[in-house]
Amino acid sequence: MALIKERELHLDGLRAIAFLLVFISHSPHFFLKPETPYYLEFFYKIYNTLADFGWVGVDLFFCLSAYLVTSILLAEEIKTGKINWRKFQLRRILRIWPLYFLTVAIGFYTILATDIYPGITESALWKLALYLSTFTMNLAIVYGLSGGLPAIIAPIWSVAMEQQFYLVWGTILRVVKHQTVRIVILSLALVGSIIYRAKLMQISPAGAHYIFYLDTFARLDSIVFGACAAIYFSKKSQASSRSGKWLFALCIILFTATLMTSPNILTNRNTFSYLILDFCCLLALLSSFKYAPLRALLSTRALGLLGRISYPMYLMHPLIIILSPRIFPLEVFNLQGPAFATLVFIPLFILGLILHFIIEKPVAKIKTKLTI
Repeated sequence: MALIKERELHLDGLRAIAFLLVFISHSPHFFLKPETPYYLEFFYKIYNTLADFGWVGVDLFFCLSAYLVTSILLAEEIKTGKINWRKFQLRRILRIWPLYFLTVAIGFYTILATDIYPGITESALWKLALYLSTFTMNLAIVYGLSGGLPAIIAPIWSVAMEQQFYLVWGTILRVVKHQTVRIVILSLALVGSIIYRAKLMQISPAGAHYIFYLDTFARLDSIVFGACAAIYFSKKSQASSRSGKWLFALCIILFTATLMTSPNILTNRNTFSYLILDFCCLLALLSSFKYAPLRALLSTRALGLLGRISYPMYLMHPLIIILSPRIFPLEVFNLQGPAFATLVFIPLFILGLILHFIIEKPVAKIKTKLTI
């Protein structure tokens, strides 16, 4: 039995990397100019490439979440002989809901109190509130029940998807006792998701990649991989081994190759490349356990702190980015790429710390009473 018994610091570091990828992807690209120094050109090209693929950070979040949730449930099952479904759901509610609904409230207030979204009416917000309160916003967009999410609260679609996963997967683990059957269910979910996504990519209109990007049933790859990793580690040791460096090397090779050969996965509808990137998320997770140098790097204090406050930062980063012209002088907003990202990161980091200490930590004390 090698499931998590205490906080794994390197997973905080991996969570920090996931957040940084998403944050960079939502920051302005750097547009190379003739006067750009040659020694900076290569760096900016790497930055822009990471920005193009930063959405993979969401998949890494999914993989980590599935791993942690499955590990916690399996550990409870091994210790007590059963899974307390009600306590599990209460723990997830305490973890997710406070900041989720705070983000919705701040977003709605900003929309009503400013002219950022002049076309959104109060009646439209009431309709949004219905789907947001039931954690079905992503599916409402996919199936045409809602016109979309204001960018200022855009990240909450992924939180809704995770909430759906907690509900379904927690129930499956509670009802299905045999590990082999669980693996079969995960395998079928993976195959079904790949086929379904390929079909959506084929029939969705040009430019409408959100249809398969926001659909829960088309985004199960990384979730399944994370759950499988937890089941694997329930039988195998998490200790570093020789295989770790090869797992990490394979992760880097596949990720780099995909970036070079499939620069526009979403717009070009390449479901195989999409699967490879999600597989890289699994390799990153496994190598963070098995490859000692990587584990040490991810366990540093800086990445650990960023990982611990990544949830509030993830939810709030569009708010800070969009309000930047109102927070900073307009000439400052003209900064591009890394310079802009660094400037916006500072208030975002401070806000993340504040929310962590006034909301997450007090709620965590309540949540500990529900742990096994």
